Amino acid sequence: MPERDGESIRKAALPWYGKIVIGAYLKSHQARYGEDFLELVSEGYRTYVDGNARTSMIVTGEALLRILYARIAEMLQNGPLTVRQGARTIRIRPSSIYDLQDELTFAQAERALSAYLDPAVYEQVDAVRFLRNRAAHADLPMLDEWDPRDQRSAEDFFDLLSDQTSIPEAYRFHKGDTWVTIFVKDHPCNTMHDLSTSEKLAAIQQLFVISTIKNLLFLDQ
Repeated sequence: MPERDGESIRKAALPWYGKIVIGAYLKSHQARYGEDFLELVSEGYRTYVDGNARTSMIVTGEALLRILYARIAEMLQNGPLTVRQGARTIRIRPSSIYDLQDELTFAQAERALSAYLDPAVYEQVDAVRFLRNRAAHADLPMLDEWDPRDQRSAEDFFDLLSDQTSIPEAYRFHKGDTWVTIFVKDHPCNTMHDLSTSEKLAAIQQLFVISTIKNLLFLDQ
């Protein structure tokens, strides 16, 4: 059997999630952020497949930010919004609907939507921002293989040693003083075992983007 090249391995680990992308575009294009999202998320996936994980993480983070802007723009149709930032309160007026990239940072947009996101998805949004920032300005975090079952019985260990069972594929990395975890079977992807650490992080970031889009835009595909 011929050896697969890197591009094929990366595509196999994370197949293109076109239906989710189109659904997000259709839900967000009226606020003008949809086209930006479509361009950025496509570039993020393409650079991941090409093996440029850092660029992928930067661009994919920017893609998700456009979805946050689109959702905020939709909410502004019902009146102004306020965002707390430390001791400050930022007031976002409906007149800013097309200029949110000049009004709100990623962290502020994330905070503006905190009440509308499932807490687990909010943590994923924050992880997307964290990976974007690390890819742009610092070293990438260390990635560990993680056993979702921290406590195993002696019988469980016997089954592992005798190959009667296996540890499910899962990963984690530190974000500040917390762990960000992902259980691969819960997401629309295949095994990541053949990816490099940076490629795994880029794939994980995109999986978190998919989860956020589904939650924030109420997509069922």
